[in-house]
Amino acid sequence: MEVAMNKRQIKEQLKKLRESEEIILGKIARDTTTDPEQIHYIIQKIWEMSALILRLEKTLEEIRKNET
Repeated sequence: MEVAMNKRQIKEQLKKLRESEEIILGKIARDTTTDPEQIHYIIQKIWEMSALILRLEKTLEEIRKNET
């Protein structure tokens, strides 16, 4: 039960992170008035989100391996 709940929570978190990343990238692409310092900050945050997404995907993969 606990593994299934964790798996569901991880999937929900992944979905939210991917959606957030897409929204942020879309806004950057459309907004030409963002100054370079803000863009640098945003890019750093996107890298952090991407790293978290990768860790969560690896965790899901480990859960799948352990289920079989």
